[in-house]
Amino acid sequence: MNTTKNKVQVNNIHTNIMGTISFNMKIKGMRKFQEFSIYPIDKDTKILTIQSDTRIAKLSLDGRGLMSKSHSNGAYFMHFSIDTLTPFIIEGEEWQELKNKISLTQNKKAGLKENGIIHSDNSKAKSIFDL
Repeated sequence: MNTTKNKVQVNNIHTNIMGTISFNMKIKGMRKFQEFSIYPIDKDTKILTIQSDTRIAKLSLDGRGLMSKSHSNGAYFMHFSIDTLTPFIIEGEEWQELKNKISLTQNKKAGLKENGIIHSDNSKAKSIFDL
């Protein structure tokens, strides 16, 4: 992923109802923080997908990402192809804390405990980072 260094702020990292991680993030060009959820991490995951109500992004395992533009009706996978993507990088303590929290959600049936109905395969959440 080709990225330039954009100031990124991350806070409020927590487990969501799907048993994966959500966090607030703001990159250069965003007016305010948005809550992003990480898609489940299974054996085929090489790049993390994160999504908010209006944006979607790809995030490499070293914290480098590409973010879609804001879409009032929601951003989806097609926006990776049609948008001019904004590069960003999550570094230092914020990246380490995010990786550590992601690794704690490793579970073949993530979300079952949190919502009692729906679950997903998040079984590689720890091993993807070699933790």
